Amino acid sequence: MRRGTFTYPRTPRIPKTTSLDDAIRYWEKGDVELGLTMPLKTWRTIYQPSEYRSEAQKLSTIHILRDEFVHHCAQDWDRFEELYPELRYQYTRLIHAVREARIARGDTMPRQARRP
Repeated sequence: MRRGTFTYPRTPRIPKTTSLDDAIRYWEKGDVELGLTMPLKTWRTIYQPSEYRSEAQKLSTIHILRDEFVHHCAQDWDRFEELYPELRYQYTRLIHAVREARIARGDTMPRQARRP
């Protein structure tokens, strides 16, 4: 990828995410050991959407979880545990719980069921 005179490397793959801790680390710092050389928060400014298309769903989900922790829990682990008890290390269940909470608050709309 080329922007101006600097050439950015290809979009890396997002490593397997198993906890909120992983999601926050990948978003804020990346993880060089796992091949994530740039934090996910920089991807939208560095890459074109077509360049991270295969990782877009993971990127979006991590962004939503991080946003939930930062804005709705005020980065308070006790508040997070109060809202999502025992889900910090249960990534898939946490995703579902956060999506349900966002729908209940009116932050997002539920997906419409597909008609056969």
